[in-house]
Amino acid sequence: WWPTDMVYRLLDILHSSAGLEWWSSIIVGTVMVRLTILPVVVRAMRSRCKIAMLQPELLRLQRQTLGFQSGAKQADELKALYKRHNVHPLAPFAPIVVQGPIFMSMFFALRRMSGTFPDIAQGGVLWFVDLSIADATFALPVLTGLSLLAAVEA
Repeated sequence: WWPTDMVYRLLDILHSSAGLEWWSSIIVGTVMVRLTILPVVVRAMRSRCKIAMLQPELLRLQRQTLGFQSGAKQADELKALYKRHNVHPLAPFAPIVVQGPIFMSMFFALRRMSGTFPDIAQGGVLWFVDLSIADATFALPVLTGLSLLAAVEA
């Protein structure tokens, strides 16, 4: 029941039951996982927008602290402000906490799949025909890095 085993099962079901090629099973599985965690991402984005809208009030609280207000009183006011606007200050970090372990599990599962499923070596497409070896062109890692950068900058 390890997370990597769940990824194995998901991809095997997509490959065997749905009759998909290995490369398409990986893509469909990734899209399914992304759609599953989409509500967390949307909720975090809404929270990030609410916090941005609270910026003037947050700056006012910071200025009051410079006026020698006690830290405990400022913390209480900050908690009250967040509660009044139904915002949690750590909510924007939820996608990182959720996506990190999931996609690391997918990464480790894909790295080990060639030992469990030998036919994955012929399951590729385009320039990555053999899915059991690393991408020699580094095109996929670069695309992954660019997509993560675009997601962070958005």
